[in-house]
Amino acid sequence: MSIFTAAGFDQFASALEATTLHNQWGSRLAKIGGKIYAVYSEASIPAPTIAFKCSRESFEVLTAVEGIGQAPYFARGQWVAASAIANLPEEELCERIALSYQIVRDLLPRKQLSKLGLVATSV
Repeated sequence: MSIFTAAGFDQFASALEATTLHNQWGSRLAKIGGKIYAVYSEASIPAPTIAFKCSRESFEVLTAVEGIGQAPYFARGQWVAASAIANLPEEELCERIALSYQIVRDLLPRKQLSKLGLVATSV
């Protein structure tokens, strides 16, 4: 199932520990500890998009790829939006969303991680 469908996005995001899914801003949001790590938008033109957080280095590399650009309203925090027609294999996109999850998870306080039943992974 393609991650560029609502069901595919939900299935992938739900597999990541403590993820909650929400409908907001006409999009589907994947959150951990109340913090967004990915946004699926079916209404994007010309094709559905998925926005996610990345490192500064990845931001520069990814925004140079056709079909990937700065995510509206999120770019300041190194967020990119990948279109379904982007020149990026879906397997790599899934890996990058999982990295986004990890980046956001690592920013959560230990107390919140504990409440979510998670163990802190950062040093």
